[in-house]
Amino acid sequence: MTDAAKGVIEEYVKAAETMLTQEYGANYTPETLEKLSMVLIERDKETAMEKEAEEVIFRSFADELIHLGIDPLPVLKEMAKVDEQH
Repeated sequence: MTDAAKGVIEEYVKAAETMLTQEYGANYTPETLEKLSMVLIERDKETAMEKEAEEVIFRSFADELIHLGIDPLPVLKEMAKVDEQH
């Protein structure tokens, strides 16, 4: 494992420790800490995958608009506004 990967994992462990300490004080197990750390990692991975999928959709849509001779920028800006509102 690289130093960078270890550093990232350590940050997740710190975040999990903080959350558990706020909720339970010192009354949690190392297994609970590990499980919460993994949940946080998976949640962030899922969020990153959703964002990547969203970008692919926007790019494909933009390409299709360009193919139709439509400037995609105004349309994509308006779509981004709608996304922010939800």
